[in-house]
Amino acid sequence: MKSDPKECLYCQNNETLHNLMIEIAQLSVSRVFLFKEQTYRGRCLVSYKDHVNDLNELSDEDRNAFMADVARVTRAMQKAFQPEKINYGAYSDKLSHLHFHLAPKYYFYKYIFKFYFKYFITLFIFYQLKIITPFPKGNGVIIKKA
Repeated sequence: MKSDPKECLYCQNNETLHNLMIEIAQLSVSRVFLFKEQTYRGRCLVSYKDHVNDLNELSDEDRNAFMADVARVTRAMQKAFQPEKINYGAYSDKLSHLHFHLAPKYYFYKYIFKFYFKYFITLFIFYQLKIITPFPKGNGVIIKKA
């Protein structure tokens, strides 16, 4: 799929782009954006500086420079966020301006711990406010009627 630079999100640099992400750097042949939605802490995108539809359209030199920019960003992400893994995505199915999504991933147990920690804190607060009563033998809770 080829797209027109006049309709390209990254080329137009418009409000839609700025509602989704914040430009944080310009590198040798690319621009780096941090997504405002941070489900995966540190998630960002590296976009080629010019309107190119696909990686194979670049010269070897430009492709190597772009991939060096991508690697530079992932090293910075690794240092700043210490993810367990960084996933690379270059789909271009909806927008064919060359770009890579960089999504840091964290161990699942960290998310489980956060969930259960919030859950138990909530239960503790409700218990202190006398909104719930523990079942005998710790088999759950009873919610008191107001």
